[in-house]
Amino acid sequence: MRAQTVGLLVLVGVVPLPLLVLAGMEHAMHAFLAVTFLGAASKVLGEQQSARSLPWLSFLMGAARFEGVFLGAFAALALARQKRFGAAAATVGAAFLPFVLHGLMARSQGWPFVAASVALKSRPPHFSLGGAVDLAGVIVLKWLLIWGCTAMALVAFGLARRQSVPPALRAALPLYGAATLAHVALALAGSFFRYDAYLFALGIAVLWPALVVAFPRERTWKTMPLQLAGLFVVAAWGMRAVSGVQSAAPGTRNIWRQQRQMARFVAECYPRETVAFNDIGATDWASANRTGGRAALDLFGLSERETLRVRLSDPQMVLWPREAQRIVKARGVRLAIIYDSWFEPHLLGPEWTRVARWDCGSIVTSTDRRVSFWTTKDNAVRLRAQLKAFESRLPRGVAVLRD
Repeated sequence: MRAQTVGLLVLVGVVPLPLLVLAGMEHAMHAFLAVTFLGAASKVLGEQQSARSLPWLSFLMGAARFEGVFLGAFAALALARQKRFGAAAATVGAAFLPFVLHGLMARSQGWPFVAASVALKSRPPHFSLGGAVDLAGVIVLKWLLIWGCTAMALVAFGLARRQSVPPALRAALPLYGAATLAHVALALAGSFFRYDAYLFALGIAVLWPALVVAFPRERTWKTMPLQLAGLFVVAAWGMRAVSGVQSAAPGTRNIWRQQRQMARFVAECYPRETVAFNDIGATDWASANRTGGRAALDLFGLSERETLRVRLSDPQMVLWPREAQRIVKARGVRLAIIYDSWFEPHLLGPEWTRVARWDCGSIVTSTDRRVSFWTTKDNAVRLRAQLKAFESRLPRGVAVLRD
């Protein structure tokens, strides 16, 4: 019981759940569903229990976040290896079903089949020698920098088969290792703790009980690799937990100082006008709720079909400035609130000018500490007056830099 309590506290800190909950992210739910699925799959595979629950859990896991297909697919492969082909087909089909349903709905509305967030943020493999080398480099670097501790732990437990590791844990460890490698190769990791949160939750769920059960008490040269790997894993968990807990309060302050203030300003000063953003999220949600559905132009492409089409067809951003100017003009946009670090200077054309910037100090959740206010030159005087009037209501810690 004491080991389980300590393991639970380690999981809460390392994921880190406080930060994900306070920042309002879905990754905490995804981590819970992934751990639940792996626990069920380990019993099905290691103890030959019924697999009736796996398709349902696989569907929920894939619906929470599409990365759930990794774990669902590898669990299906393990079931097929045991010649349980019906359960394997149902599990992998359920994992991919949310992705397919979303794609069909998106196509019916004129969007690409693949979700915009996946298309813009993922790294699909390139079938060429150069692409293979690049993919290998990504795997090696990510594995060493982010998953090195997990990789060594898996190797150590693989060499320590003589230890009394329960069958369920022996079934879970390779599933976790394969899903981790697939995620590192094909998805994002290391971005504000969130994209890899479920992998750390899974790692603690399977490695912690294995450490408690299998870590040898005798201190001999034969057990040194296992002891060193275990110490490395615990040290990595500790550093991530400390960093995550320390980031919780600053992260919520970032959202309040930047995105929420942007939403307040737009809702009060531009309630019925189309405004361009490159980070819509909380800004568009909050301001639209206050104004009854004000339109927004997403320059990143997550919620704007035309912007997404241009970015996907021009990954090197060669034609992007010209296309962005065309889209902005067609939509009648006169205000753009963007990160300058995301775009080239004067992205929107010579008729646009930057009026001011808000500097929010140190950043944790935000991409850039400074957000810039750009407008057409005929609207510059109005925007300056609006920003000056709003300045007194900005929270402490936000500095106004006028151009």
